[in-house]
Amino acid sequence: MKRIFVVHGFAATTKSNWFPWLSKTLSSELGLSANVIHLPNSKKPRFDHWIQALLAEIPGPDTETYIIAHSLGCITLLKYIELLPENCRIGGIILVSAFDEALPFLPIINSFLSSKPKYQIIANKIISIKVIGSTNDILVPITLTKKVANSLQTTVIEIKNAGHFTTQDGYKVFIELYETLLDMFEQNDLIQ
Repeated sequence: MKRIFVVHGFAATTKSNWFPWLSKTLSSELGLSANVIHLPNSKKPRFDHWIQALLAEIPGPDTETYIIAHSLGCITLLKYIELLPENCRIGGIILVSAFDEALPFLPIINSFLSSKPKYQIIANKIISIKVIGSTNDILVPITLTKKVANSLQTTVIEIKNAGHFTTQDGYKVFIELYETLLDMFEQNDLIQ
């Protein structure tokens, strides 16, 4: 049985943006549940607390585990995967508005970015990797998202004028993400 997890970003909650819609859609369309992980103190996040939350909430990931992360959740997810045993194999990840460099207007998150993820180690633990970015994301420029995708040896699915994929940008529903996840399921089922 496929297990889906969502890792939110800075100042978000489990009820933010498209997270509730994705959970509801996966449940009604596929009979799957998506666990949106509560990350503590999201307006003043601490890297060690967020990593501990992922370790506690995503125990024993395997080839039936799929994890979607948004914004600051992306770097947190990558570093979580880095910590997993070498022989761990995750079904897939989707990174939305990923970055691995300091954002000048948000120094409060610098502890998440003190070192680059070990991309080769991370990529070896994941069957399928997708990265989504927006052409007009003013919080995380698509150039930063492309760098992360390149480091993971994949390309960015570019969506025009989607902002930062938040409710304020009109993203209470995220069809492109859902379709990307369905494609990932289909591809992985063919290889396994």
